[in-house]
Order: sequence, then structure tokens, then C-alpha cells
Amino acid sequence: MKPRNRTSTPSADAESLPPTEQLVYLVERANRGDPDALDDIRRVLADHPILRHGVADLAAHIERTLIVAIAGKQVFLAESLKLQAENYRTQLGGGQHVTVMEKMLIDQVILAWLELNHARMMSIDSSAQRGETRFRQDLVDVASRRLTTAMAELVKIRKLLGNDVVVAEPDTTSTDES
Repeated sequence: MKPRNRTSTPSADAESLPPTEQLVYLVERANRGDPDALDDIRRVLADHPILRHGVADLAAHIERTLIVAIAGKQVFLAESLKLQAENYRTQLGGGQHVTVMEKMLIDQVILAWLELNHARMMSIDSSAQRGETRFRQDLVDVASRRLTTAMAELVKIRKLLGNDVVVAEPDTTSTDES
């Protein structure tokens, strides 16, 4: 096995790279156990906050995970769920500027909606055993309460902020081709 070729100033190597490549390089170093890489990663993220937004958006990660869990390999269903989630997000945002708190609650509504539908799909699995059926129905009940709570909290925060509660117009996109 060849010894690793390390330079005396590993950060200097990374600094000559564009920020995204710096980050990849530094993460690889950190994952190999280089304790100095973590400080360099923090510096790059502080200097370029846009790099952390996609990674730090846990709601987006969870949303993608739930969509994969629901759709499996059904690409059409996955894309439809993504578009429906975005449609709900737009409707709940009401096309207005929303606060960070409202955005977080809107994300919770979307996640709870996906979770509820995933639980419903699992609960109608005819191969489930008797005890498993009860467990799956409990998941549906919990997910339903989460959705109801998230929607109620969104309404409550909007009232506290003095924002009107947005009542979305029905989706007028027709699926009828005639």
C-alpha cells in the first residue's frame, strides 16, 4: 500500500480551487480523518453560505425520501408527487413573502401530507398480518394528527403575525383532454 502523499499545507491546495471543489476536497480529507479539514470546511461554508443551503435543508431531504418511499421506481408518480408538493407549497405561501417560521410550517404541512399518504398506502397492503394491520392504522392516525396540527399551527402563526389566512383557489389544471 502506498503512503498518502500529504502536502505541508493542505489548505493551500484547496484554496486554489473553486469553492465547490474546495468543499469536495476538504470533505474527502475530513472523511479520511484529517482533523484540520473541519476548520477549513467551516471557513468555506462561512465564506460561501450558498453551498450549505441545499445540504442543510433537511425538510427537502425528508421530502425526497418520502417521495421515493411512496413512488418506488414509478418515475411518473414521483414526478407527480414533486409537482403536487410544490403546488401545495405555492398555494400555502399564497404568492406572498413568508417568514422563516411560516416556511418551516409550510414544509411541515407538506411533509405531513406525504407521510399520511405513505402511511395510507402501507395500511392497505393486503399481505399484512393482523397485528401489523393495527400498527399500520396507528401510523395513519398519527400522520393524520401531524397534518392537522401542522395546518392549525400555520393558521395560528399567521393570525399572530397579522397575516391573512390564505385560502387557496382550487387547482384549475384540467386533466380532461377533450
